[in-house]
Amino acid sequence: MRNRILATILVALLFSLNANAATTVIGTVSDAAGGLLANGTITFKLSQEGTVTDPLLLLQNPTITCTITTGVITACSVRGNDEISPAGTVYEVQIFDADGITLLPERTYSITGATWDIGTQTPNPSSVQTGIHGASLHSGDVIPPANQEFGAFYSDFGEIAVPANPGANVRRLFVSSATGQVSVRTNAGTTVSLEAGGATVDTAGEGGFYGGIIWPGSSSLAIETMNVADEVAVYQFVLPFRAVVGRITFQLNTQEAGKFAGIGIYDKAGNRLVHTGAVNVATGVIKSTTVTAVTLEPGIYFHAWTVDGTVAGILSFNDVSTFSTASIYTAGSAAKIGIAANPSVAGILPATLGAITGDITLNLPVTYFEP
Repeated sequence: MRNRILATILVALLFSLNANAATTVIGTVSDAAGGLLANGTITFKLSQEGTVTDPLLLLQNPTITCTITTGVITACSVRGNDEISPAGTVYEVQIFDADGITLLPERTYSITGATWDIGTQTPNPSSVQTGIHGASLHSGDVIPPANQEFGAFYSDFGEIAVPANPGANVRRLFVSSATGQVSVRTNAGTTVSLEAGGATVDTAGEGGFYGGIIWPGSSSLAIETMNVADEVAVYQFVLPFRAVVGRITFQLNTQEAGKFAGIGIYDKAGNRLVHTGAVNVATGVIKSTTVTAVTLEPGIYFHAWTVDGTVAGILSFNDVSTFSTASIYTAGSAAKIGIAANPSVAGILPATLGAITGDITLNLPVTYFEP
């Protein structure tokens, strides 16, 4: 009993009589949902007995418990490991919520200095190298560069906006709220989807694709005109790689005064993704339009075009979408070549296509999409 009382007195002396020699522990703690932890505790246990010289005390290793209120560690101090003999001691640290559920599994830290912020510290790698994560909940835990085993469990990631760039030689894993896909952010500011696969065309002057056929066609050429002004023609195609579209180019072979054309890409549900806007077809030949850059993931799209007149002609491929070739392409399935229900207005493609009525008499405009 005397030893127990003595140990209690020594610990009390350590944390009250010589506060100036102690390290103040600070930090903000989040709960499993990412919000501030309403109430909880953080515990510290010295890895072994030691001594300090100011004042001369024997430090035993009972667990020290500090409170967390509204996410903030309050009134918490311990003796720094750099002041404890023998050298090499560490603190075993855990965080619990108000119900005693572990938010931070046991980690060992070297605590030094006048103030120590757990949010900026990395645990000693040896404390997590071989541990199994299991169903425990991480809350701002920094996992060091060591092999990890999750056992028969999983981690859930909610969607967020693209995060800030990480530091050099670091990659940031997240689920993009823009694409709904598991993605990686690089320190160069590039976001790469882990679900898309394939190559990426995202640099001006380095690749692109022809709408509808992806690569340059070997077919003969024709001139495409609209049978009805403001009708929107479409051709479904598969994009096999990720591409950024920041420029759209086509060739005007027949001019028409006071009229406008528009070319763009829709997703498979018929939603407009990128388009030229109204392009004047009264003059000129090569029509190249810079647009707000859009990233297209590998998938199914519609190449769409329109003119608000019936004379202007656009250079087109004539045997990838007409007669026998088109009949093969559209056999036994929904219309993939045809006229959309929603019309354009003065060369501006509609926001959505609506239903598509098949039409295999269409020629496919030679349109080049590139970053």
